[in-house]
Amino acid sequence: MPQGFKFRLQKVLEMREQREKLLHKRFMELLAAAEEEKRELEKLYRYQTQYREELNRKQRGAVDVNEVMQYLHYLEALARAIDEQILRVQEAEERAEEARRDLLKAQQEKKAVEKLKEKQYEDYLKEQQRAEVIFLDEVSSSRFNRQQADAARRAAPGKN
Repeated sequence: MPQGFKFRLQKVLEMREQREKLLHKRFMELLAAAEEEKRELEKLYRYQTQYREELNRKQRGAVDVNEVMQYLHYLEALARAIDEQILRVQEAEERAEEARRDLLKAQQEKKAVEKLKEKQYEDYLKEQQRAEVIFLDEVSSSRFNRQQADAARRAAPGKN
């Protein structure tokens, strides 16, 4: 943009750009946290599957009741941990979704000011072009008047 153009709301635009950057960073952090919670849930599911398979193998052979009870208690604890982790995943996803909505709103607000800046810049360019046309018309008119005056002086013998 040329030096002569000054956007009145430049500070507002800069603030909105900064806000968008901060909200984008926050969204990415919350998204990463939600993914970490999902990985933890998947890990718990793998443990649960692993211990169920081990329990099934043990039950096929000679059964130690105490050992089977330990497996069952552990599997119950895992089931509770999975339920809690499912809630953590849901909460993390809700926080990330809220951050995404905040980011989209901030992007829209910044875009509105950017469009206003573009419009004002276009108006500025049109005004500059109009002023240039007026200036060139005045120069052309002055040159024409000067040429007419010079021609009139040359045409009037003896008045020079």
